[in-house]
Amino acid sequence: GGGGVGFAVLLRTTRAARALNLLSPHALSLSFPQVRALTPYGPAGLATASRDKTVKVWTGGDRALTATATLCGHGDFVTAVAAGASPSSAAPSTPLLVSGSRDATAIVWDVAASEPAIRLADGHAWGVSAVAVAPGGAAVFTGSLDGTVKAWPLLSSSSNPPQPPPPPP
Repeated sequence: GGGGVGFAVLLRTTRAARALNLLSPHALSLSFPQVRALTPYGPAGLATASRDKTVKVWTGGDRALTATATLCGHGDFVTAVAAGASPSSAAPSTPLLVSGSRDATAIVWDVAASEPAIRLADGHAWGVSAVAVAPGGAAVFTGSLDGTVKAWPLLSSSSNPPQPPPPPP
């Protein structure tokens, strides 16, 4: 092959979702699907966004995936997730992971530590419905239900770079 790994996921039934182990760890109820978005992550992984306010990172083979990280930090449903190249020369092989939420924030995650690295806030009046990572990881883009799209430079000397999240109360 071409050296890459691709994912195509089409879940038509709850039984199919359970067979791939995608539904139950995120589920509040099997009658209401919880995963809202997904993206390839790393060489053989997947990241999902969920109504339970979490992002999960999954790894595994063709027929079974295992949740290897649960990322908590949003105050409402997580509606979008994207991965891209890391802008860090210290960790170039670690993909950048970003999520967006109905809480009107986006988070750039430190997946290894299972915590937010940067909280992108004060940019949208309504929930974040789309996120994307620029080539090379130099910026994150967020789209909102308020009709705006914001660019958040991650490698910037501007006077308003993204700030790390506040410490927990």
